[in-house]
Amino acid sequence: MAMWLGVTVLTAIIALLIFKRLARRSFERGREPQPLAEMHAPIRDQVSAEVFKEVWSKVGEVFAIDPHLIRSTDTLKTLANMDSWDLGEGGDALSRWLEQEQLGKPPALETVLDLAKWVQDARASRKDAS
Repeated sequence: MAMWLGVTVLTAIIALLIFKRLARRSFERGREPQPLAEMHAPIRDQVSAEVFKEVWSKVGEVFAIDPHLIRSTDTLKTLANMDSWDLGEGGDALSRWLEQEQLGKPPALETVLDLAKWVQDARASRKDAS
């Protein structure tokens, strides 16, 4: 009986790791790393280079993705779906970072670019309130 339980748990862990890897591969498929400066160029009028680099680096860190693979059109939902195999740890870490930065709770955001623009606007609002 105990052996079957052990086998079942081991099988579940292996399946979890396989699905986690498949989700990551699906996200990375067909993407080539690009320099952050090159990715920032088309959106430089929407978000500063400093905020762009900070948000891309943080998103890459919390979701364990190379920031050079993240695109401005990537949806936060896609990242959250991939993160679900880690029980939402990346999304939680991103929320903690926003709290540490004292930016408050963001509205519903669609893309990584939306997040960067919101961070920039929230910081500007915070400065104006000071």
